[in-house]
Amino acid sequence: MIQRTDRKKTRPCVVIAYDELNCPPVNRAEREDVLNLSLDQNYPNPVVLRNGSNVSTTFSFRSLSGYARLRIFDSEERERMTIFDSDVESGRHELQARVSGFAAGSYFIRLEVNGQIKTKRFAIVK
Repeated sequence: MIQRTDRKKTRPCVVIAYDELNCPPVNRAEREDVLNLSLDQNYPNPVVLRNGSNVSTTFSFRSLSGYARLRIFDSEERERMTIFDSDVESGRHELQARVSGFAAGSYFIRLEVNGQIKTKRFAIVK
């Protein structure tokens, strides 16, 4: 919420903006949230490996539409897995990855969308 000073008194107000495509007004904070690429922390984190079970973790991100690639790298910067490599629509996306075959250690999730890059660290433990 943005504070605006009114000459008579100070009161909170929500700034409304129209986007370039003449869409209905949206809250500016929500609009900027979609315009900016964001990568959320995976869950669970740390990922706990269990013998004989398929262990997975969930990754989520928000972006505009375009070409997206989501990959996992190990601590030595070697690519371990490509989770997603395709076009996406604007909005929030959630993907799961099976990491049962990974060794315990530190890993990085790297999201690339339309030339923008976001990276997060996560751990796998026994």
